[in-house]
Amino acid sequence: MDTVAISLDKERQLRYTWGTIRRLKNEHKLVFTDLSDEQLGDFDVIAKLLWAGLVWEEESLTVDAVADMVDMRRTEEVSGLIAEAMGGSTVPPTAATV
Repeated sequence: MDTVAISLDKERQLRYTWGTIRRLKNEHKLVFTDLSDEQLGDFDVIAKLLWAGLVWEEESLTVDAVADMVDMRRTEEVSGLIAEAMGGSTVPPTAATV
């Protein structure tokens, strides 16, 4: 399982899966592959991405609760950890690897 450690209110693990991408689209109308640079700089979008990476471990988390775990000075750090975790996510196999 690919996870990235992040220290928030406690030590947590970011993890992004197909289910994460689906939840972002269905619950928050964010299409993972269509996010623009402008959106990636939006605190609301960052909070939703962070929530999506954490909710697998604690279903009761809300976007608001997750947003309150991050101080402004950690924005760049947290965004970097989200990007790292997304890069380590499971991707569908291609025909060449099946």
